[in-house]
Amino acid sequence: MAQQQDKPVEQAPKPKPSMTKRVVIALVLGSLTGLFFGESTAWFAALGEIYIGLLQMTVLPYITVTLIVSIGRLGWDQGKKLMAYGAITTAVLWVLGLATILIMPAVLPAWETGSFFKPEMLAPPPSVDFMDLFLPLNIFASLSRNVVPAVVVFCLAVGIALIGMPNKDKLLPMLEVLSEALMRINKAVVRFTPYGVFAIAVGVASTLTLHEIGQLQGYVLTYTLACVYLGLVFVPMVIAAVTPFTYREIMGVSKDALITAFATGKVLIVLPLLIENTRVLFEDHARAQGTEADAEGSASSVRAIYPLAYPFPSLGKVLCLMFVPFAAWFAGTPLELADYPPMLTAGLFSMFGGPVVALPFLMDLFRIPREFFQYFIATGVWTARVGDLLSATHLVAVAVITTSAMGGLLKIRWLQLLRLIVVTVVLGTATVFGVRAYLGTTIDGVESPADIVDTMDLYAVQTGLIAETQELTEATPNPTPRAEDESTVDRILRRRVLRVGYAQERRPFAYRNTSGKLVGLDIDLANRLALDLGATLELVPIELEKLPDHFALDHVDVALGGIEGTTKLALESSLSPAYLKVHSAFLVRDSNRRDWKTLAAIRALDKPKVGVLQSSELEDLLPLFFKGMTVERLDSPEPFLQGDRDDIDALFMSAEVGAFWSISYPRYRVVRPAEATLVLPVVLAYPKSAEDLDEVIEHWVDLARTGGFMDHLVDHWILGKTATKKAPRWSIVRDVLEWTD
Repeated sequence: MAQQQDKPVEQAPKPKPSMTKRVVIALVLGSLTGLFFGESTAWFAALGEIYIGLLQMTVLPYITVTLIVSIGRLGWDQGKKLMAYGAITTAVLWVLGLATILIMPAVLPAWETGSFFKPEMLAPPPSVDFMDLFLPLNIFASLSRNVVPAVVVFCLAVGIALIGMPNKDKLLPMLEVLSEALMRINKAVVRFTPYGVFAIAVGVASTLTLHEIGQLQGYVLTYTLACVYLGLVFVPMVIAAVTPFTYREIMGVSKDALITAFATGKVLIVLPLLIENTRVLFEDHARAQGTEADAEGSASSVRAIYPLAYPFPSLGKVLCLMFVPFAAWFAGTPLELADYPPMLTAGLFSMFGGPVVALPFLMDLFRIPREFFQYFIATGVWTARVGDLLSATHLVAVAVITTSAMGGLLKIRWLQLLRLIVVTVVLGTATVFGVRAYLGTTIDGVESPADIVDTMDLYAVQTGLIAETQELTEATPNPTPRAEDESTVDRILRRRVLRVGYAQERRPFAYRNTSGKLVGLDIDLANRLALDLGATLELVPIELEKLPDHFALDHVDVALGGIEGTTKLALESSLSPAYLKVHSAFLVRDSNRRDWKTLAAIRALDKPKVGVLQSSELEDLLPLFFKGMTVERLDSPEPFLQGDRDDIDALFMSAEVGAFWSISYPRYRVVRPAEATLVLPVVLAYPKSAEDLDEVIEHWVDLARTGGFMDHLVDHWILGKTATKKAPRWSIVRDVLEWTD
């Protein structure tokens, strides 16, 4: 008998990793790739945008079709229950979010700071067009612009109209087929999720710097901890405590969607996935309980609830209101306890327009400098993602609790809820003290705008184009008088020396930094003028009040120092075209900022006293606009800012200059009345006798403006964009292995 050969045992194929594992692996690998290669891999972000676009392609059409079908199949009683239970669940979640925001002040230690001027300070506050947001005046326009609330209102109207129609069964099956087709497309795109997440993670990790969020760590840390705890622990456990489902089952429904929402920063694109997983959850429960007949009703409710709940502010969006008390604290003007009820109420309703609309509105409402909104945008790379994670959990909570209530499945386990609340209070208290202690130890090491202002150097240092410079200690006549019939320009070219007079302590135009070096926008300007004339530079301290005398005594060829080109000055001196235009504003004590918001509010003040920094027609014009106002000329704003002039209520100056001073004195704020439109030119001044300088200076100023040089100076001294040199993004390949420069 032939010996039988043993047949090889076929090994079962190894199961593929779940989608969740693959997405997590892609997220980790993408982050490591970005950290390793740094900015050279930033182009991966474009691939991530393509993936997000493919996911978005079918979402809004799917919501439209599904919502119409789901509501159209409901009866009147079922529709009323869905609305009622959904509204109650959403309201409870909102209260939870608003209560969480109240912990923000307790987390933040004492802090005083200011900020550079931002053009947004001059812009009117944004307005929300609620008609465009909620009324589908043109449904095709709403669809094309992704105006989800208006689309939902349209779908509600069509779905409700279908409820009572006898022939709706002829339309609904066709819409269901279309819905299934859209779902298939979405599922096909979802298969590429690991690759899309990898590209997104590489793009983010290769460009996001820790320095950019260093000053914002109080908001970032608190918001992140709140979102993660609520999204992954508290809300899922609340769902498990009031429905027949376990915490594991709830996370099983949402985990893929949570990871995708976090990685992509888009909640909308995970709605089809959430709808499908939640429908399967209720079908499996009905099958286990032997009540398969209830599965169809639950599935119909699930399909209707998600699109209905999405346009309403989610927990992730509501918690963005944390940024308002944070920004107030960061600006050095913390909100008072009485400010919180109106802030939370107005914030909740304005959040229908999204954080981009709600936060600037609230910051303007509470007199928080709106330029701080840029910090919210800067942190959005991270915070928007953890917020979307919480928003996805919010939608799961609304859908599961509402559907359970409609199916009679709610059963509140009070003991389990009580334990969860006690644990949350204990953990929350420990977190507040821990974060506050951490911020207290790190905030002193954060470079503040005041530190930057005190140590700023000339823009010329960055470019390396520096004229040979000599500083005089006092104004004296030019040691080389003009020869007979010699012009000022001819003398400058003969001596190869340009004498420029500067007004002292005219921030940000001319002042001394902590090293004693003379710096400022106009010092940079004088340096460039000397270079272009091929001359060395002599800087002469002058007094603006004595400017005609300085010219008459031949102390300087040109004068600068934030000189505003007024009519009075033009009668005494020759003025160049404006090389900069500034906007009138008041610099006031922060506690009084509300009194200077509008012209009407200013006129209602009882005999206010305002300081101006130089003699001009403004000194005479202000009392004409504001009856009872008195004006006093000041040599410097510092007596007012240091508290030595309590009799003065405000300084009238440009918003650009006021913002620069407020950096060093953060208890003061720039306020520009809404109706104010006065724009003042900043000019160079020179003697009327120096007619030959007119054409030279006019041509040079035109070149400085059109050639971009003035833009660089504005970025450096007014906007603070280049005040500190930005280091390249840290990466392993450059900073550790040193393979690249």
